[in-house]
Amino acid sequence: MCDYKNYIYDYLLSGKEFDEKSLKYLIEMIASSEYLSDYLKNIQFGSLKSCAIYFPSYRNLIIDLRNIKFGSFNLLPSFSSNLNRMELIRFFNFNCLCTILHELEHVKQKKDSIERTYADSVIQNLIDEGIEFGSRLPNDISWREKILYSIFYNQVLFERDAEIKSLFTFIDLGLELSFLSINDLSFYNNNLLKMCLSNYKKSTNGIISPSEFYYHKRGKFNEFLLLKFESNKDNVETISWGLPIDLASYEKLKEFRKESSSIKNVKKKILTM
Repeated sequence: MCDYKNYIYDYLLSGKEFDEKSLKYLIEMIASSEYLSDYLKNIQFGSLKSCAIYFPSYRNLIIDLRNIKFGSFNLLPSFSSNLNRMELIRFFNFNCLCTILHELEHVKQKKDSIERTYADSVIQNLIDEGIEFGSRLPNDISWREKILYSIFYNQVLFERDAEIKSLFTFIDLGLELSFLSINDLSFYNNNLLKMCLSNYKKSTNGIISPSEFYYHKRGKFNEFLLLKFESNKDNVETISWGLPIDLASYEKLKEFRKESSSIKNVKKKILTM
């Protein structure tokens, strides 16, 4: 087991809350292990409107632990019936992990954009569009983009991709390190599948995809029509970026959502559907 996984396991077992020092150390370990260090030059802690933000132009990551704590306190009743201090610490630590994994997905997007990981692929187009948008946040975006980002945040494709992939990674870690209870797994499976299904809509012509919705909202539908969707993408990549899927895949996702409390490994189910 790699060092950062040992660190996560030991830290969660200790019952201590993540603080700035421990979280920074963990982020640096994951970045090093995943070859992301060149794209993450500075890690800071401060006051934000959100829990965290990565600035691709400067390769800076800022985290607001107070917002993570506040969100954990408010959401604890939906997560657990044990409303006590130790359960809050556990949920707070889980939310810290989910937050940094989400932001590290943005770092991966930056890496993929620079290194042309998906060259000549529709994914590369979506990554590049997201990086260009993200590089102008928060000040150098139009009023239309501000509305889009504030109201349709999880429907912005680079945020959707980061949220879904980070949840997959978190659940994978939970299964590998055995830190998720059956109830925990049900909670995160449900959240993940809800996000996977979000903004796929039935229509008379089949399924409208989140990518189609997003390009409509960006006023770039002509650009969407030029995208060449390959059929050889794995299902996780397809769904995380909100690419078109067929009706059968959509119905299977809905079935998985209903069964979320009994599914152990959602990724395997989605990859093989």
